[in-house]
Amino acid sequence: MVLEIAYEEITPDVGTEFPFCDECGLLFPTGELLSLHLRDAHDSRKGKFECSYCPYTSNNKFDVVRHERVHTGERPFQCRLCERAFAQSSALSAHQRTHTGERPYPCGGCDRAFAKKSDMVRHQKTHTAEKPFRCDVCDRRFSQSYEVRVHQRVHTGEKPFECGTCGRAFAHRMSLKSHLKLHDNNKPPV
Repeated sequence: MVLEIAYEEITPDVGTEFPFCDECGLLFPTGELLSLHLRDAHDSRKGKFECSYCPYTSNNKFDVVRHERVHTGERPFQCRLCERAFAQSSALSAHQRTHTGERPYPCGGCDRAFAKKSDMVRHQKTHTAEKPFRCDVCDRRFSQSYEVRVHQRVHTGEKPFECGTCGRAFAHRMSLKSHLKLHDNNKPPV
């Protein structure tokens, strides 16, 4: 299964998964962006502005311009410190906090703070016992929907993360990242 990345190039922390659209397979950095996408792209009420590349429509022209960057790869917002570029100005702002160390989103349940609000919201769920998402195969429960998708690879044998050097495939992004370090160090892969 290959997932297209939406809005920005996502370089998650090791082991991080992101919500994706069941309708078209686009991957999103936050559930909030996924919700906006579902409303704008898959709501039966058509918007008056249309994407030039896919069926996406919106009543807001800027939303369509921003959406089309998914197709064109345009990234007009560039970091002046490391030259990384982003499709959205908000993604650039969040990225710049990696350089400043700013963490404006504190967790109310512990001493941790986060650079991105979405990371803080995800973290806060670790303080509750709520696990509303269930695996249909084994009934194991999870606090995040993406955790169910990742877990289900145990049952399906799916390995969507493939090494471009040797072709070995992995069920988890973290496993591929660890494997790639072996290639980087000119060590034989394991």
